[in-house]
Amino acid sequence: MKIALNSLFLQTPSSGSEQYLLHLLRALKEIDQQNEYLLLGPRPVKRDGSGNIAFPYLVNPVPTLAGRKENIEKLVWEQYTGPAAARKAGADLYHVPYFAPPLFPRTPTVVTIHDVIPLRLPAYQAGARVKAYMRLVAWAARNATLIITVSQHARQDMMDALHLPAERICVTYEAAGEQYRPITDPTALSQARARYGVGERYIFYLGGRTAAPASSSFPPSTKALGWTPWRR
Repeated sequence: MKIALNSLFLQTPSSGSEQYLLHLLRALKEIDQQNEYLLLGPRPVKRDGSGNIAFPYLVNPVPTLAGRKENIEKLVWEQYTGPAAARKAGADLYHVPYFAPPLFPRTPTVVTIHDVIPLRLPAYQAGARVKAYMRLVAWAARNATLIITVSQHARQDMMDALHLPAERICVTYEAAGEQYRPITDPTALSQARARYGVGERYIFYLGGRTAAPASSSFPPSTKALGWTPWRR
């Protein structure tokens, strides 16, 4: 089987979606010797020699007119150029590893949706553009062949917010990297608590911003993951 992946977030280093995609690609390279993978993106990406991008990467620019505005360029890529490139490449399956499936899929499509926070919390829809975008991708998710999510709670949220049956949503749990493990050395623990000014019990938050600025037109969780602007 030939599987094409929307690799847009390879252009936003250190974003959550980019980290998810990179680790997915590394794991696929290790465990899957049967299927063929092709990465698709609207712009070239740098290969750093570490094997982060182990599969062929094909550039498919969006039309010049759309590329003049970053948000329009992103939308055109997600809804037209990316899916068209997957079909042209002869892909049997198109994987979108973040919440932006095409409304009219040209190839059987799997989409990974980590959460539907903007649909569940009105504060994350701080503008007309965001509301319109979320309506689009919510409708598009109903046309996906399968949805992957990361927890049973997120799955239930999607069933409620997207009105999808349980069998359309597959839970695939995420895991911390091997470098993250319990620390038992009391000296190291004491030094870390002193450095960050915390006690023995604390909350470690890894998400985006906790509140949307009044002037923001994008929800904080997605803006933090590189929605806009792209860094050239």
